[in-house]
Amino acid sequence: MIGALSPWRSARPASTVSQTWQEHLRHTGVPGGAYAVVTSQGTRERTASGVDGNGRPWTERTPTLWGSISKPIAASVADAAISRGELRVTDPITEHLSLADCSAAQRVTVADLVHHTSGVGAALTALERGSTRDATQVVHDNARDLCPTTDPGTYRYSSANYLALAAVLESATGRTFPELLRSHLGPTGATGLVTGTDAAEAMPAGHRVVAGQPIASATPYDESGLAYSYLGGSLTDLEDVARGFLGAAPALGSPTSDAGVATGSPDRYGAGWRIRDLPDGSHLAWHSGTVPGYVTTMMLWPERDLALVTLQNASGVGQAESLLAGPIRLATGLVPETTLTAQDASPLYPGGLALLGGLAVLTWAAALLRPSGSRLALLGWIAAAVSVLALVATHLGTGSVGGIPWRQAWLWAPDAAGLAAATGAAFLLGAARALSAGRAPRTPPSPRRGSPRRGSLRAGVL
Repeated sequence: MIGALSPWRSARPASTVSQTWQEHLRHTGVPGGAYAVVTSQGTRERTASGVDGNGRPWTERTPTLWGSISKPIAASVADAAISRGELRVTDPITEHLSLADCSAAQRVTVADLVHHTSGVGAALTALERGSTRDATQVVHDNARDLCPTTDPGTYRYSSANYLALAAVLESATGRTFPELLRSHLGPTGATGLVTGTDAAEAMPAGHRVVAGQPIASATPYDESGLAYSYLGGSLTDLEDVARGFLGAAPALGSPTSDAGVATGSPDRYGAGWRIRDLPDGSHLAWHSGTVPGYVTTMMLWPERDLALVTLQNASGVGQAESLLAGPIRLATGLVPETTLTAQDASPLYPGGLALLGGLAVLTWAAALLRPSGSRLALLGWIAAAVSVLALVATHLGTGSVGGIPWRQAWLWAPDAAGLAAATGAAFLLGAARALSAGRAPRTPPSPRRGSPRRGSLRAGVL
């Protein structure tokens, strides 16, 4: 069961990295997972265990989607295009993209996209679309949502920046982003990359957490999202990519060559990497990645010629910190100077689920009881009416609920989305029953037993 409300902290430290990892998997209930310790000369240690979403053994060749690990790789592709003279870091993105009716985009540069300083908001309608269209098409179709909402220059993390970066690269090079990606990663030796729908369909399903339980579920693949989340591959492929960022002359570029921008946290954001200064003067470059069904991390210590990569085939909004706690424990075991910490998971999500569950029970009680049957029914109707009207109003006004489109709610929080849908269904059922009861003809009340009928003779009266 995946249900920890706070990251696991063992009573005694495990004696090996492998033991730490196995204890993490047991504690969180992740069905399958793997890690590897990598240097520029090869893989020092590797472990894969558990099962995939089809119930088969998890191995070092089992492919997954890597989530935001795609971002430092996309930034490396952009750096190569800049080195070839096909693109400049100072180019306004409007030199390469047509963003109609968006004058603010003229102030956004390629560097702003890489560093998340473009001013673009979440732009969720353009992401996680489950389509076969390329990045350029999706940017064109969602130009209005990709218009900056604040002045460029301030860090504001949004995957929409890397969707736009892929489209810029397609325009500047005349090649599709999947072609650029495969060509760029070719020298690393990664041969099992997932860069399109065909390869994604052959992957085993991941797991989404529903009410604390990992449920096998396929993830709709989005080819336009290769630069921000939908690149994938096996553990050995991820090892090859990590190795490409290590050594004296890394094939994919040094992860700390870009000093990065301030983020308001101990990390700076560089060329797709979160960069942290360690107490001994060395650096950690890292990123975690989550896509529905999978969680991935990549951590690099360039001065130590060392990297750690991990894969897990489960994801959940309420379990994000618990799933990240295991990789962090591995990292601090390998390099004690590492200062990453996993925060306690927020109780807001399980609390929200409890509230949604209570609302669903009240609403169904109101729907199934007589329209005027009880105080419980009245309470349920009041709660349901207020909630459903609020949901409808926000959906009509924004196309989303709480800023999240319905399709993404089903992907990222299926338990919350299911409870909301159940509440809505009960509300509609109850409304239909109430209307039906209101239209039904009323039958006159039956006379009381023993009462005389009108016009009948009473005793002693003619």
